[in-house]
Amino acid sequence: MNKYTPLQYIKIAVANAMGLDKTLFEERIEWFDKQECLWELAVTADEPYQYVKAVYAYEDAINGIPTGYAMGLDATSSGAQIMSLLIGCETTAKQCNVINTGKRENAYDNIYQGMKQTMPELDYTAKEIKNVGMTVLYASKAEPKKLFGVGDELELFYAVMGDKFTGALEVMADILACRDAKALGYKWTLPDGHTSNTEISVTQEAVISVPELDDIPFTHLYSENKANKYSVAIVANIVHSVDGFITREFNLRTNHKGTQQALENVQEAMLYAPDLAWEGVPSISRALNCNPTTLYPLKELKALKSLLESLIKYPAFETYVVHDKFFSSPVHMQRVREVIHGIYVDIANSNLLSEILNEITGEDVEFTKITQDLSTHMTDAEYILS
Repeated sequence: MNKYTPLQYIKIAVANAMGLDKTLFEERIEWFDKQECLWELAVTADEPYQYVKAVYAYEDAINGIPTGYAMGLDATSSGAQIMSLLIGCETTAKQCNVINTGKRENAYDNIYQGMKQTMPELDYTAKEIKNVGMTVLYASKAEPKKLFGVGDELELFYAVMGDKFTGALEVMADILACRDAKALGYKWTLPDGHTSNTEISVTQEAVISVPELDDIPFTHLYSENKANKYSVAIVANIVHSVDGFITREFNLRTNHKGTQQALENVQEAMLYAPDLAWEGVPSISRALNCNPTTLYPLKELKALKSLLESLIKYPAFETYVVHDKFFSSPVHMQRVREVIHGIYVDIANSNLLSEILNEITGEDVEFTKITQDLSTHMTDAEYILS
């Protein structure tokens, strides 16, 4: 992972607000350095308010004026990223920058370009393709048909999706195969102990007439917790729950208060820990709540010890997250990228999806990752956040 100075990160933030977030970091910095008057460009920025804010921060920084400016970097196709980690798919990982390909990949534009190569006359925008592609990973069949209809275009779309998002689509299929037609909802536990409890909702209709309104009938739509064997929401729910875990874990690994005491508790717990199988994700929340008198798998405690020791080397700092955009001071943006990379590596090295599927089915689900060593190909990932 390349390293940049805080001032360079502000330049990247300015370029991002201009709409250059899909170019290389070096290209964004080069673009900034070529501008003679940044203020004149504000009206043409994709995000004018963020642009102005970043330019002010840059001017304060070069003049030695302290600023509370916080910038953010977006995860590039976070849903696909998570799915690639869960199943160990190099193909999907390359599409969404989990594996470095030498450029800043734009996953959904790649679908668009892939379709155009086969069907140059295709009359859709990249944005339309993106909006449909995002829903397909969560098992939507209706949205692609709305855009492409039924025929050659739809078949080509699915062929390109299958070629570029092999593992993501396999994750989707594996999750759908674990549905229970009679279930009213699903419940599973994330690595930090957070419980995800989701209900299956079915939209119902009721025709109501009100005497005070001359008994004019109207249709009332409402949601009811009811089994639905056709519901596909579980795919998005599981992926989004992992997204939520990443957010919580990120905040704890950056603003890591209480880690010294947690390390002492983990070290004491290691004295009594059984050597049990464990292929989970080490979580700071588990470490902070570690009770030395409770038995934990020794492998988990060793992973927590290693994680805590690595965090203590760095100062704690404040962060916040908006969906999959991670914010902090430019002073800490290098560390932000490193922490997210570390969490992704931990997920890639785990059997998290298998654990979730086992929990929602109550059975030992036979789930095999495409590769067990995805993390070894992630060492120089550059644009997980962009």
